[in-house]
Amino acid sequence: MSAVRITRILCPHCAGHGYLAGDRRRCPVCCGNERISADDARAYAMAQRRMSDANGAGELSWPQKRKCAAIAEGIYELLQELPPWRAHRRATG
Repeated sequence: MSAVRITRILCPHCAGHGYLAGDRRRCPVCCGNERISADDARAYAMAQRRMSDANGAGELSWPQKRKCAAIAEGIYELLQELPPWRAHRRATG
């Protein structure tokens, strides 16, 4: 049985709508296309993870940090890949 390779997913920023909910502006992540490539999804997940780890002036609230981390985890789970921030666990056992 061969593994399925995912190449495009629904945009996690606009939930696949192509537009932001309130004012009908195009989504800045998918540009209104509703789907993004796996590479763009990985980049988005890494940005979300960096936001969840950010500290300092103007930092996000704890619920928002958990939400950003969950989005990042969900993207890598959907792509069926091990996130880079967990890769060291596999290497060390």
